[in-house]
Amino acid sequence: MYHNDKDKTAEGSADAYSLIQITRIGDDLNLMSAQNRSSFANMNTTYTSAATTEQYLDQILELERMSKQGESYSDSHGRYGWRNPVRGDTGPILTKLVRDSDPSRILEIGTGHGLSTLYLAQGLTAQGARIHTLEFDPEVAKSTQERMDRCAAPVEVIWGDANQTIPRLSGSFDLVFFDAQKNQYYNQLMLLIHHGLIGKGAMLVADNVTDRKIECQDFLDWFDQEAIPHEIIETECGLLVAHL
Repeated sequence: MYHNDKDKTAEGSADAYSLIQITRIGDDLNLMSAQNRSSFANMNTTYTSAATTEQYLDQILELERMSKQGESYSDSHGRYGWRNPVRGDTGPILTKLVRDSDPSRILEIGTGHGLSTLYLAQGLTAQGARIHTLEFDPEVAKSTQERMDRCAAPVEVIWGDANQTIPRLSGSFDLVFFDAQKNQYYNQLMLLIHHGLIGKGAMLVADNVTDRKIECQDFLDWFDQEAIPHEIIETECGLLVAHL
């Protein structure tokens, strides 16, 4: 059973609140799907400056033109993986989730070229809020950090295998977005809990939980086993949203 010893608030009321919140978010985002989520990226938002929003959108539009089929990659040890960007219906949801939950620290596991990172950054509202994002490929990590710097996004790209990098992180995260190897979602979640990087009230978001469900079944089962309120948003790939 998952427990957070650092937070001894009334669990019953907190769980009830989380369930209501998740249900509201799920209803809201499924409605957003029906009304074309992709248009959300073009809205004149009030939670970032007009200049910053324009800079983000320029980069987002550039990255959205890349193939959604993705690309293969390997590391110096000959390990291979496959990287593909979030689908067009998912990015705007990430922006909305961040805007509504107002996190100060976000952890993204699986940076790629930074498309989802920029969608997350678009939603930031808290003063001094920052995104830490983990990327397996050193060259991609370097080029993505340069992209973030060009548009003044409050993002730190950290190079390395996520399972080795997570234990070296410090502090706590208000929102975690899982979007790297699907068969590692569960292991990464356990590392985050074990090292005290997430606690009561943290939002967990995970992509590809429908189209690649078999790969992350142990991760999905954990939410049921621990009675963690969660919702799977009906995107092209399936997006899990949960509150601890």
